[in-house]
Amino acid sequence: MVLQAAPELARRGAWRAVIAGAQQLLSSAAGRSGTAPPLEDQLALRHLRLSGLVKLRQIPTAEREISLLGDLTGPAWYYETHAPSGGGGGSAQQGSMAPFALLHLHALMPSFAGNHVASVGRVLALLSLVQGAPWPEASWPAEAAAAVAASQAGRARAAEQRLALHVSLVNQYAASGDWPLAIAHLEGLLGGGLGGEAAGAGCGGGGERGAGRKGGEGDGGGGDRELLSLLGRLYLQAGNIDAAEDAFERRECLDGDAEKDPEVRANRGHLLVACGVFEGAIAEYGAALDLTGGRHAVAANNRATCLLYRGRLAEAIAALEAFLRLEPAAHATPAVGA
Repeated sequence: MVLQAAPELARRGAWRAVIAGAQQLLSSAAGRSGTAPPLEDQLALRHLRLSGLVKLRQIPTAEREISLLGDLTGPAWYYETHAPSGGGGGSAQQGSMAPFALLHLHALMPSFAGNHVASVGRVLALLSLVQGAPWPEASWPAEAAAAVAASQAGRARAAEQRLALHVSLVNQYAASGDWPLAIAHLEGLLGGGLGGEAAGAGCGGGGERGAGRKGGEGDGGGGDRELLSLLGRLYLQAGNIDAAEDAFERRECLDGDAEKDPEVRANRGHLLVACGVFEGAIAEYGAALDLTGGRHAVAANNRATCLLYRGRLAEAIAALEAFLRLEPAAHATPAVGA
């Protein structure tokens, strides 16, 4: 079934297969069992199809289809509004059946057409829904939602959802060219000032080596690593090389062996490019590719660009062709290789 096969299809870049398979199931009069797929499965299939449409830049179609779903957080998609669709019962069969990923995609949809202001508003509205319990438990009756919000698992999942939404806000601000706001929001997130989703990142700035994100047991600083890499890239976009270097150094402090971390090596490459040291950047991006078996798209693209800047056109073309040959469908542009 598409729901089970989708992750592998997506990894291979076969988005057309995902789109077609999801639509076939959504359009069919009956599923395998002879009955219509449960509504929650229909929403999951719709999310897969919409994700594929966005990947293939078919934004008008995606916008039209998601608008037909109406208010995804409203009672129209509550279990209580419908006859039981998934069998069983109990507490899981209450509140909204709309998955958080679909709500998140809905919030970002305007930005794919260039309307970042609208997406910011939607993300903020969604963020307000998960301040206590995670979604969909936040749509449960108050007492049940509060019980989930008080549990360790509930707190962790709500924090994860909030973090994803905060990062989306940073990306929206950056896409609008508001680098100071994007940077300030991300610095606040790293400092724990936006709900404590992340804190204590880096060394020399109040955090300890290897400090991780609050509430992420066993996280090992994974959330902070990604955020600090993003912060460094934002500072580079804003032209503040010193601050970018500081962010990347804070990122390296979270690693036991930074030399073997492909993201650290790619970050070093970004910094060297900003300083005009293209040969050094070529070496760092090459290391990132070696550490990932050649499967680091940003490093592959940037290394080829640096080769071009150095007048090594033939090498740049050969490097990109080698990258594409590794996994043609996944590494080519969707319109060509999906």
